[in-house]
Amino acid sequence: MTFISYAQNCEDVILSRALKGVEKGFYVDVGAMDPVFDSVTKAFHERGWRGINIEPVHQWYEKLALDRPEDINLNLALLDKPSIIHLYEIADTGLSTFDRVLAERHKQKEGYQIRDVATTALTLDIVLEEQPHEDIHFLKVGVEGAALVESFAENLAKCGHTSRPPCLSRRLLSPRARCDTQYKGAPLGCRCTPCEALCYYPLCRYT
Repeated sequence: MTFISYAQNCEDVILSRALKGVEKGFYVDVGAMDPVFDSVTKAFHERGWRGINIEPVHQWYEKLALDRPEDINLNLALLDKPSIIHLYEIADTGLSTFDRVLAERHKQKEGYQIRDVATTALTLDIVLEEQPHEDIHFLKVGVEGAALVESFAENLAKCGHTSRPPCLSRRLLSPRARCDTQYKGAPLGCRCTPCEALCYYPLCRYT
């Protein structure tokens, strides 16, 4: 079966190489956004993988629910503690954020309309305790303006996972940015699969 990459910078290609041999695995996609365009998980879903998609923006959640009825789709945010948080929605983009200053910057610089939406936020361990799931093969985190990647990975231990998922994908660039930089070496403490996007999207295999 031909592998079609949907991800922004071929992250799905890297993951497929890193997880070679896993036929029908399980993913957790935090900040899933569109189910097809720039999706890290679409190619895996087409190959029989299933997972949990977490998306606070209702527009993208509805598209996920329509495209991925076999997945668990949740319309909420993930943070380091349960709360009700302000989500500053920017329609039809991947720029929605919990950061008011960043939202205002987008409004002033590019003229976007901002909608302030009160949004439920949970922690990753609460979500995984409440939702049935299999062994997690990769965790993808696409959240803007929040340093939550490591806390999400550590949360897995709270719900019966004795180790981190084999792969962790995190977004460090703007949703609209593309990376043309060649791989220069693995980050300290990680064994990484090289590819042209890796310096911006570390896909770390934890021991």
